[in-house]
Amino acid sequence: MRSIWLSLLIAILFTGCVTKECGVDKEIFKNFSPQKQEEICTLYLKKEAERQKLYEKRRLIEEQNKKLALENENLKLTENSP
Repeated sequence: MRSIWLSLLIAILFTGCVTKECGVDKEIFKNFSPQKQEEICTLYLKKEAERQKLYEKRRLIEEQNKKLALENENLKLTENSP
């Protein structure tokens, strides 16, 4: 949950006052036909879902790597203890 808020905060900081519609500046987006707008939004939502899945997969891998690093460190300590 914390990472979602952090991501949102970073997005707000970097986007500033630019408003977007389906990943496209609103001023540009409104020039497209309704069919093209729908196509853009559909593709945007699909890509955003894929991005979120990859982000979650990466987070899980990083978590596993941390656990493995701790296990390795514990093994080193037990091997080196008298």
